[in-house]
Amino acid sequence: MTVAGNLDTEAVCRLHGLTPLSASLNPADVAEGLCGISQHHFMGKEDKIIPVSIYTSFAAHLSSIQAVSSVVVDDVTHQRGWEEQWAGLLQEYGLAPFRAQPTNERNYSVQ
Repeated sequence: MTVAGNLDTEAVCRLHGLTPLSASLNPADVAEGLCGISQHHFMGKEDKIIPVSIYTSFAAHLSSIQAVSSVVVDDVTHQRGWEEQWAGLLQEYGLAPFRAQPTNERNYSVQ
């Protein structure tokens, strides 16, 4: 599941005039290998940072979108509107929220 996800880092860099990422994997480059995995991608209709066109670019790399759902959410930007709509979106699309199981085990590394 992604929320305003950067699914094509090259397209985002071009869009914003940024230097391409050199040591980062681009999800669009491995999209074909993800075709059989259930995916849910949520995008804000008013998002100017990761606009809907980034998902469209990613989806163009898929030979099949059978396991992929995409939802464009009205009145949402990259930073505003998700909190108000999130619970309703999860319910509407049948996605249970993830709840981390509490644990007493702590793994801290102090350097």
